[in-house]
Amino acid sequence: MIVIAKKLISAIFLLTVLSACTFTGLRSDFSQIQLSNNIYKISVTGKSSIGHETVKNYALYLAANLTIKNNKPRFIIVKDEIERLSKTTTSAPVLIGSAQLDNHVQPIFSTPETKISAYSAGAIIIELIAKNDKRYKNAYDAKLILQQLNLILSQDDIDILSS
Repeated sequence: MIVIAKKLISAIFLLTVLSACTFTGLRSDFSQIQLSNNIYKISVTGKSSIGHETVKNYALYLAANLTIKNNKPRFIIVKDEIERLSKTTTSAPVLIGSAQLDNHVQPIFSTPETKISAYSAGAIIIELIAKNDKRYKNAYDAKLILQQLNLILSQDDIDILSS
C-alpha cells in the first residue's frame, strides 16, 4: 500500500511540473527595444535545436515587421551582433547505491555528465528609413523581406513573431 501511495504522489508531482511548462512553436526568445526615434534593438536567442541562419531570419523578420508597423518602407542594420555560442553544463553526481567496505557503508555516485550545446544569440540594431532619406535605395525593403521569410519560416513561428 505504501509503494502505491509513493507512486501516486510521484505521478501527481510529475503532472504538476509538466502542467506548469508552456510550449510554443517558436524555437527562440526575442525582445524589441526602442533606443531613439527611429532606432531599435532586436534581441534574439535561439534554442540549440535551430541553426544560426534561422535565428538571423527571426531577427530580420522582426525588423521588417517593426518597420512596417511604424509606417516606414525600409530599414538599415546599424549593428549585427548575432553570434554562434556554446554552453557547457555538467550534471551533478547522483547517489545510485552503496557498498560495504571495511565495516563502513560507502555511497556510490554516478559519474557527472558534461554536455555542450551550441546556439545562436545576440541582437541587431536597426534604423527605420523614410523614402526621402538618401540611404533609401540601399536599405532593406521590409515588405520584400517579409514575403521571402514567409516562405522559409514555419507558420507557428510567423504567428508568434507577428504578435
